[in-house]
Amino acid sequence: MYELAAKKLGKRIRESRKWDAKINIVTEELFPLMDFKKEAACVRLLHDAVQDMQEFQNVLYYGEILWLFQIVRDFFENRSHMIVEDEFYMLDAISGIFKGRLYDLAIYYLYVYANYHEDVKLEHVLHTYSYENSYLLSNRMFSTRVYERQHRYLLVLQKSYEIEKQLIETDNHVQLMVLYTKLIDILLNIDTHAMDLYRDKLLFIIEHTAVSRNQLFVTYMNLGTIYLHREMYSFCLEYLEKALEISEAQLIRCYNCICYANHMLDYRIPQKYVNCTDTSKGDETDLIVYRFYQHYDMRTNDENKRYILKCILPVLEKNDELYIKMCENELYMLCQQKKSYKAMFEWKEKLKKVRKK
Repeated sequence: MYELAAKKLGKRIRESRKWDAKINIVTEELFPLMDFKKEAACVRLLHDAVQDMQEFQNVLYYGEILWLFQIVRDFFENRSHMIVEDEFYMLDAISGIFKGRLYDLAIYYLYVYANYHEDVKLEHVLHTYSYENSYLLSNRMFSTRVYERQHRYLLVLQKSYEIEKQLIETDNHVQLMVLYTKLIDILLNIDTHAMDLYRDKLLFIIEHTAVSRNQLFVTYMNLGTIYLHREMYSFCLEYLEKALEISEAQLIRCYNCICYANHMLDYRIPQKYVNCTDTSKGDETDLIVYRFYQHYDMRTNDENKRYILKCILPVLEKNDELYIKMCENELYMLCQQKKSYKAMFEWKEKLKKVRKK
């Protein structure tokens, strides 16, 4: 079986107990660093491992481990160095070959990639992989997203409070930032007093703890997205703009959210947000939505309606609630301008087909 697979892929077969032991040591050292988001140390550890493993580049299984170490290292080094969509599907397909901590590392990366991209990928990852009993703290925190998407918020809060206790006991302020961001999102429509409490806790950590640029970027981006979902667009812009100011990554979805929030506030979109050139940081759907904003002022009202109905809606997935909500509201505003709502009826009929995909 292995011989056939190796021949098909043009790779060699080689077993090494010595390297199995070394790989175990790398992951044992890596996970505590990841738990505390010590990304510079993660990069150094993984860089050394990648350099040492170059001889295994064309060896079945070890070559896949080498690639996994490379993509995780590159991600920690710079958030803009994310794999492309085809590589996401490849990692998803081969994830089962990994065991133990290597498996946890693979599904960690799959979640992170999916969380930056369209919702259908996130749903696939959360329903394909189990994160709750992982060796990796981040994965255990990701596991609450399953209950969140099922609207089982009391269970989400219960699990989150358990994790908070562990993080406080270990002085893990960085992961507390991640947890508090999630709790702000959940509590915003349940208990605003509790939400204010956790927002104050989060801001206190940001002000009084050494936080890396990447950690700050992720926190601001997540807060901006939370406020967008809650239609609190001024707060949304405040945090998303802060996120882009401190990051080299030009994430197309983030630009789309900023453009949308400006429209909802009846502001003119600043030119710098429709001039993003790094189109590799978005998938096909992100780019199609982005073109709506890039050429918005050049199209007529009817042309913008047609673009939403003919170009964006057909590529949306049923669970991509963010883009569905954005496009529906954009279309409604266009209809309001001309006091003609025929396009909304067409939207609702076509959306039914999207929901059935």
